[in-house]
Amino acid sequence: MRRPLDGTLLLGALALASLLPACGPTRVLINPKDVTNVTVRPTSGKLLFCPGEAFRVEVLAQLTNGSWCSSTERTRGCLNEADAVIDAASVHVQGSPGGIEGNRAKFIWNTSADPLATAATGVALQGWIERATSAGVERSMAGEAQLTPVYGCQAKGFFGGGSGGSQGENGAPGPDLDIAVTTLSTPFYPDAALIRVIHGTQRSYYISASPDQPILITSGAEDGGHGQAGVNGREGVAGKDASGACGRGGHGEHGTHGFQGSNGGNGGPGGVIRITLDGAFANKLRGRVLATSLGGAAGNAGAGGLGGKGGAAGKGGVSSPDCTSGGTAGDVGHDGVNGPSGQPGYPGPNGPPPVFAIAGRAALFGTELNTIRQIEAAKPPAESSKGSVTIEAR
Repeated sequence: MRRPLDGTLLLGALALASLLPACGPTRVLINPKDVTNVTVRPTSGKLLFCPGEAFRVEVLAQLTNGSWCSSTERTRGCLNEADAVIDAASVHVQGSPGGIEGNRAKFIWNTSADPLATAATGVALQGWIERATSAGVERSMAGEAQLTPVYGCQAKGFFGGGSGGSQGENGAPGPDLDIAVTTLSTPFYPDAALIRVIHGTQRSYYISASPDQPILITSGAEDGGHGQAGVNGREGVAGKDASGACGRGGHGEHGTHGFQGSNGGNGGPGGVIRITLDGAFANKLRGRVLATSLGGAAGNAGAGGLGGKGGAAGKGGVSSPDCTSGGTAGDVGHDGVNGPSGQPGYPGPNGPPPVFAIAGRAALFGTELNTIRQIEAAKPPAESSKGSVTIEAR
C-alpha cells in the first residue's frame, strides 16, 4: 500500500512501503538519492569475526531527515513505520574473503574456517543501496568496514570421540596427534603463534593470538557401546473357555521371564600426542598449546528384558440345573519375572602426557612456509578496528 512520506522527505519521493503479512516487518524501498550516509557491519555492532563462524551483516542507511533505516533490525523502524526494514532486494553487500551464503535476503556471511586465509587481511565489507530505473541503476554511496579476526570460536580442537556402537562394543583408541608450533606475527597480532594438528591425512590450523590465549587440543577415545537390552519374555497363552455346561475354564499360561541385558563396552584408551616446537623459540612456545588425551567413557549396561504377561483365564461353562451360576473361570497366569540388567563397562585409561620435541621452522612448516612469510610481511589493512560502531537511535 502507498504510504504518505515525511514532510522533510517529500521532495525526494523517498520510498514506497509494502506491507508484509503480520509475521514480518514492513519492507521499505528507499531512493538511493536520498541516502546521505551508509554503514555496514556485523549485526553485533562489533567489527570482529571468527574464521568459519557465520555472522549476519547489517546495512544502515541515513536519510536526509537524519533518521536511520536498517536492513535487518526491524525495531529501529524506517520512514515512520515502527516495524520496518529496508527491502532486501535493494541492499547490496560484497567483500572479501568469504561471501553471502544461502538466502541473500538474510545477509549471512561466512568465511573459511582456515585461520591462515584471513590472518593477513581480516574481512573487508562494502554495503550500499541501489534500485533500477528506466534511466539506469541508481546507487548510493558505499559504506565500508574492516573486520579484525578473533579466534575464540577456535580456541579448542577435539579429535576422535564417538561411541563404540549399541551392542556393547569396546570403544576405539583415541587418535594419535602430531602438533607443530611456531611464532606468527600478523598485522593484527604481532605476538601470535601458529599451531598445526595432523590427524591421519587431515591438517587443521589454529592461531593463538597472544600468550594468554592458548589453544586446547584434545584427543578423545571412543566411549564404550551401550549394552543391548535383554529380550522381553513371551506372553502366556490365554486359558480356553469351558466347552460344556458348568465346566471350568482353562488356566492361563504363565508369562516367561525376561532375558538379561548385555554388558556395556569398555571405553577406548587415550591416544599418543607429539608436540614439536620451533627450536628458535621453544621456551616461549611451550605454553601456547595445551594438549590432553582422554580415555573413553564406560558403556552403559543393557536393561533386562521385561517379563511376559500371564495369560488370561478361560471362562467357565454356561449354567444348567446342576450349576445355576455357571462353571468357574480358570486361573490367570502369572507374569514372568523381569530379566536382570547387564554390567556397565569400564572407562578407558587416559593417554600418556604429550611428548615434546624441537625442530627448525623450515623443516617443521615446509609446506606452509610461503604462507607464513606472506602473512608476516603484510601491512595492517586501512581503518582496522576492534571496536564497535554506534548509530544514533531513531
